[in-house]
Amino acid sequence: MDTFARPWTIQKDEKEDIVKNFNIDYDTIKHIHSWTDKMDIENEIGFPDLFYSIDSARQYRDSFFSHLKECMIIGIYLPQTEMDNLIKEFEPQGEKMGEIGLRYRLRKKEIENDNGKLIGYDMIGIESGGGFHTFHCHDLYNDLKRDLEIEINENGLINSDSKWNELVDYMNDDDKGFEPVPWYFAKVKLIED
Repeated sequence: MDTFARPWTIQKDEKEDIVKNFNIDYDTIKHIHSWTDKMDIENEIGFPDLFYSIDSARQYRDSFFSHLKECMIIGIYLPQTEMDNLIKEFEPQGEKMGEIGLRYRLRKKEIENDNGKLIGYDMIGIESGGGFHTFHCHDLYNDLKRDLEIEINENGLINSDSKWNELVDYMNDDDKGFEPVPWYFAKVKLIED
C-alpha cells in the first residue's frame, strides 16, 4: 500500500502516474480509497502504509492488483529490543500528534508466527510520519560490505543476522552520514499463498 491509497493523502498530479505505473484506472483509485476508509475504521490497516494482517494485505492485492504478477506480500519482523526501541522512539509528543501505525502494531507485542519463508534481513529507516524504507533506497550496500563485510543474497537482502547489532550501531552513527532517521534491523519473510 502506498500513500495514494488514502483519499486524503493523494496529490492531484499523482493520479496519472498511478494509473500508468500500476495499470489501473481512475475508478479503481476511488475503490481503493473506499476500501482504505473502511479498513481504517475497522482498524485493519495502519497509517501511512501498513497492513495489520496477512488477510488485509491479500484482500488489497487480490481486489486491486491481481493483474500484477510480481505483486508479493512481505512480512517484516523486528527483534524484541528493536521493537522496544522503536516504540520508545516514536511515542507521540503531544496530544495533537497521532501514533504511527507501525508503533501501534508493535505495542501489541505479537509473537512472530510461522507464516512465510525467510528471504533475508534488512535495515529499515523509519520516517517521523511512519513511512519506512530499506537501506537500498540510499545505495548503502557498498559501505556495509566494506566496513562490516555484509553480504547480500539473491533477494537483494542481507544474507545473515549474525551482525545485526553492529549494523544497527553503524547505521545510527551520525558520523557515517546516513539519512538521519532511526534505523532498525528486520527479518523479512515472503508470505506465500
